[in-house]
Amino acid sequence: MAVAVFLTWMYPAGQSAADHLVQHHKLKCGQYFPCPDALRRRVDFWIDVYGRRGINDAILHDSQRPHRVYKIIKGKACGTNGNTQFIKEQKRQIRLRLERIAILIERKKTITQAKDKHYLNMFPGRSPAALRRAARNLRCQSGNKDGFRNALRRFGTYGPIVRRVLKDAGLHRDIQYLPFVESSYNPEAYSRVGAAGMWQIMPRTARVLGLELNATMDERLDPEAASWAAARYLKDSRKNLTVAARSKKANVSDSELTPFVITSYNYGVNGMRRAIKKLGPDFLTVLNRYRTKKFRVAVKNFYAGFLAARHVAQNADRFFGSYSKGRPLRYDTIMLRKSASIDRIRAVFGVSLSRLKSLNPALTRFVWHQSVIRSDPVIRPVRSPAHFG
Repeated sequence: MAVAVFLTWMYPAGQSAADHLVQHHKLKCGQYFPCPDALRRRVDFWIDVYGRRGINDAILHDSQRPHRVYKIIKGKACGTNGNTQFIKEQKRQIRLRLERIAILIERKKTITQAKDKHYLNMFPGRSPAALRRAARNLRCQSGNKDGFRNALRRFGTYGPIVRRVLKDAGLHRDIQYLPFVESSYNPEAYSRVGAAGMWQIMPRTARVLGLELNATMDERLDPEAASWAAARYLKDSRKNLTVAARSKKANVSDSELTPFVITSYNYGVNGMRRAIKKLGPDFLTVLNRYRTKKFRVAVKNFYAGFLAARHVAQNADRFFGSYSKGRPLRYDTIMLRKSASIDRIRAVFGVSLSRLKSLNPALTRFVWHQSVIRSDPVIRPVRSPAHFG
């Protein structure tokens, strides 16, 4: 039985109570992927989520300022059956405490309780209004260190494919870390809203990007085809957002646009275009001032999450010590000129059914049930024979 353990702490020299639960990480941000100082603590929070906190760590924090962490509870994951009521009660207690501190400040009362002082240290302006807003913004985030370790194993398998596509498409190599945020590098991932694959592509977007999606084929599940689709999306996004940004600032740089391009992968190009047209191509201004129903927590944290995943993956040995690294896929691709039974394909290529399935994830269950692969689809055997008609 999991037991809830409330963490105790001591504040290191030079570190305020407001910072004690979120570690400061030394980010290496190049010109192409900027990480301004105002964004760094948000990135630090997600680095902790990916690299320090396990799935059974519940992080109670401010949804608008993620690094404002009130409490970390061991053994109580957010949203897990049996924990939900407990987490709600913890949030209620924090909310009541913040509201009580706001009243004490308004009444010019002295703050005496240690926990009240600890919470108040997170609000340097000592504003009752800010405390009340924060009381409405409480959120629970589970750690994902376990999931990220598994993602690193899959990264070893599919990362070389992604890097090759990005290179051929003329995109920055570090975009290879985006699938960590999207799917934990899982090519079989599905979301509640219908996105699928390593790059979490929606059905309508898949067709626009040229992926085949029908009863026999779902190329969103194919790491190579989906990577090419994602590359097309990101290139089109930069092109379109550059036009929008230059209408507001003629000399906008690629570096300024990168956070918008990455965020557009989650929020959509049109959404980012509207934000730029309204507030200009300053990402932090948009992050802090843009207001729509859909521009919410997940969108606001997407670029910071990407930078965090990039940092953790690049420093995996530091965060995980030894971990399993998947072996890169090796395959050849051929085009069938006519229909062929799966049994014949297996015989010609000398490959097991499970291996054939793993190398051809875009083929649906309908194909395997019919035991026939029709003409036109490409298939990937382990090796290519001299001739296969």
